[in-house]
Amino acid sequence: MIRTPRPFLRYLFLGTLLWGGYTYANDLDSTENSKKNAIQFSLDSKSDLVGNLAGGTTTGALGVGMLLGSMNINWEKIISIPGLTGSIQLLQTYGAQPSAWVGDYQGTDNASAPHFFGFYQAWLQQNFDEGHLSFLVGLHDLNTEFYVTDSASSLFNNSFSIGPELSRSGRNGPSLLPITALGARLKITFSDEVVLTVAAYDGVPGDPNNSSNNSIILSSEDGFMGIAQLDYLSNFFSLPGKVSIGGWGYSRTLDSLSEVDADGVPVQSYSAGGYILYDQKIIQPAEKSPNGVYAFIRLGAATAQANPIVFSSQFGLTWKGPLNQRPNDQFSFGVAIAAPSSYYQDATLAKGMDVSDSEVTTELNYLFKFNDWIQLQPDLQWVHSPGLDPNPSDAWVSTLRLELTFN
Repeated sequence: MIRTPRPFLRYLFLGTLLWGGYTYANDLDSTENSKKNAIQFSLDSKSDLVGNLAGGTTTGALGVGMLLGSMNINWEKIISIPGLTGSIQLLQTYGAQPSAWVGDYQGTDNASAPHFFGFYQAWLQQNFDEGHLSFLVGLHDLNTEFYVTDSASSLFNNSFSIGPELSRSGRNGPSLLPITALGARLKITFSDEVVLTVAAYDGVPGDPNNSSNNSIILSSEDGFMGIAQLDYLSNFFSLPGKVSIGGWGYSRTLDSLSEVDADGVPVQSYSAGGYILYDQKIIQPAEKSPNGVYAFIRLGAATAQANPIVFSSQFGLTWKGPLNQRPNDQFSFGVAIAAPSSYYQDATLAKGMDVSDSEVTTELNYLFKFNDWIQLQPDLQWVHSPGLDPNPSDAWVSTLRLELTFN
């Protein structure tokens, strides 16, 4: 078993690395034109005011947010290795947990996470053959490349980022924000239309007993989590679109959620699943214009014995540039559905809980993009059967997000 140093040492190391990188980048820019912009820094802040207006567990308002600092490195410009790049990202999350008030399962705010400060991503990537072959290794969030539909990216509910059948899988979830795992990713671009991406990660990111600890703990007992996705990009109906098919699974078995053998020992079961994504532009106001209306539909499924969610679906629309005088604004609409497995229903029923219904969330929001560094986004969600429980009143959740980006 291998563990990273104590948090203080990690933060001291990261602070020194960021400061050293910043100083070195300035030195590069002042000495060699060929090495200018070899190191790029950015800072992104999301601050949310969330109100549970009615229904759910508790009504009221709370604050949520995250701060992400990034240092992206073009190593080719520094040490002359063609195609070598890297990234180091430090993440701070803060605020209360809206789901504790809403009582929902899927999560109404993708800026909400357990309190965390530390490494989020830290990886090296080597590109070959003009980018047709790419290999990445390090701490990596799989949802930056897998289970992504661009036209759903403006919606706040977690299920529009990644399906809950995958995000709630495994002993401590897969490698996702904020707790990521060591992994290796291979991407092969066969043509402009066909891309294959495969990856393997530590089977148990961080510490299952501490949701704020992203220590790298490598143990043979954890096994690994594997995922693969095949993308097909083309002009469907004369407009650009993408179809993706993905599959994932864990090498180690998990306890069945409710099934036991004759001795009362939980039956072992493998956790695996798959998904299909379709992202399509359906209206284009002018030739080659990035604005217009985009539609998406996503379907995901997982094995029932070891996973609380057996099926999920998300679908919706995003209208980029809905107003002529505000071409950078966006209007988004989406519906997210999560259906519980029968094994999860049996397990919770034994504890006196009822999760016999599917949770359905309908979301609307509008993004006001004022310039490259500031945007404001009001959001409204209606959550039916929050927490998969048919008994609570439907929840109405409003959010106002202020996002600041500095490059």
